[in-house]
Amino acid sequence: MLSGLTNRDIALLVWLGVVAIFLVWKRDTRESLIGVARAFWGKVAVLFIAYAVYIAVIVAIAYAVGAWNTGLLKESVAWFLVPGVVLLFGFSKAYEERAYYVRTLLRVVGLTALIEFYVNLAAFPLWVELVLLPLTVFLVALSTVAGMKPETELVKRWVDRVISLVGLAVLVGTGIYLANDWANVDKTEMVMSFAQPIWLTLASLPFIFVFSLFASYEEQFVRIGFFSKDDPKARRRAKVALVRSFHLRNRELHRFPGKGQIELARSQSWSEARRIIAYHRAVARLQEAQKEVKAAELTRYVGVEGTDWEGRPLDKREFEETKEALDHLAAFHQGQFKNGRYRADLMSVVSGIVTKAFPETEITMRVAPKGKAWYAWRRTPAGWHFGIGASGPPPDRWTHEGYEPPTSYPGAGSGWKHEDFDEEADKDACASVPG
Repeated sequence: MLSGLTNRDIALLVWLGVVAIFLVWKRDTRESLIGVARAFWGKVAVLFIAYAVYIAVIVAIAYAVGAWNTGLLKESVAWFLVPGVVLLFGFSKAYEERAYYVRTLLRVVGLTALIEFYVNLAAFPLWVELVLLPLTVFLVALSTVAGMKPETELVKRWVDRVISLVGLAVLVGTGIYLANDWANVDKTEMVMSFAQPIWLTLASLPFIFVFSLFASYEEQFVRIGFFSKDDPKARRRAKVALVRSFHLRNRELHRFPGKGQIELARSQSWSEARRIIAYHRAVARLQEAQKEVKAAELTRYVGVEGTDWEGRPLDKREFEETKEALDHLAAFHQGQFKNGRYRADLMSVVSGIVTKAFPETEITMRVAPKGKAWYAWRRTPAGWHFGIGASGPPPDRWTHEGYEPPTSYPGAGSGWKHEDFDEEADKDACASVPG
């Protein structure tokens, strides 16, 4: 494996060594690493070892059928330590995301994967690789940080242009190398190298599915056990009913709510346990369908004029994002309330953490001269205004909605409501669901 190292591999190992020495040299980071190692030992270590053995068996099978050879050992180890481990410890996505397995496979054969494979076909001189690696990491980190605030968006655009130029130079350099040395390239080895991450990812997905399913059931069983600790018979009945109802439906199992776990743990018969599960599964499906309908409406009514039966615009772009940002601002005001006053400079204090969905400068905030009251509002793309504020000490809370922004501090008869956003709609929805 060492004999097959390219200049890019050597540069990566050199910089990893520098980082490792730096981390070990400092006492604080050294103690943190020891703590991480201790936390890793146990169930996590057993899982990691089991996964490594599983992948090793897959590789052995591939070797037996001629799809792998020792020349691919370096790439196999690299796949296991980076994409493979990311897949393993991202197992929660298997039951949280719809069509997770399909999207995972598509990423492996997507454009990004093809470009990555292409640029790894050749390496530059060692000194170029030693400079290129930290430069790329620095530029990507700078672009990420600059993109966090609207006022540094210009910096991000310029950094992204530099990253594009560096990427273009790498693509051109790789192409020149391949054109000059194409006769010496091992075509069979190249095809096997390209195929390896595809079949490794495909083969790892059954392991990810089994482990994520085990984790889902373990989470449910622990909570059921907590709510039925004094009734072993009810605990066993609840667990068996859960398995018989969900089987291998991992994502649906994950959505079984905490309220359902309590009711299931306290059920008195098999039929009651099955009815509880059936009811909460139906509610979860209804909620998911409502989310899908709302998402479809957001797309369908973009730019469409008119109102719904509640008098709101049909175009509801950034409704949820606006309400969420205003809720965050209200929480910050409540946390910063001191000596009977709200802070007039709060927006500058919490700049960059109120929302990432739109520029925070679009939020208008007013604080009374003596700091006894405040309000803030924002206009959505369709012209609908959401407002939030308080006219007294926390937890006082008022909200506003309408085609016109609020023009006064919260109070009765001024267009303000002494309730949360959508509180009336939530009450109506709850009233329509039995139990």
